[in-house]
Amino acid sequence: MRGCANQLERISFRIRELAQIIGVSAEFIRLQIEIGELPAYKLGKCVVIQKEDAMTWISKHKIHSDSNELEGDLSTERDKSTDVDGNAEQSVDA
Repeated sequence: MRGCANQLERISFRIRELAQIIGVSAEFIRLQIEIGELPAYKLGKCVVIQKEDAMTWISKHKIHSDSNELEGDLSTERDKSTDVDGNAEQSVDA
């Protein structure tokens, strides 16, 4: 029955495993757990994330095709007021 464990579907992941699977840092996963965005469980000294919780958390961050979410910080930079020469405009209090 040595191969039996390999045939069972994973139901949970350690922080580093989940980070590697979805392509983010383990620190990012830890932060999401600390701020309460991603549920996790401590089993002895090991912190694990259930597969269902990870899938729900990932699906909450879906980018919709009709939004500008991909632009992120770029739109913030473009929204800064600039004059013709590209210099930031300063407001003058009267």
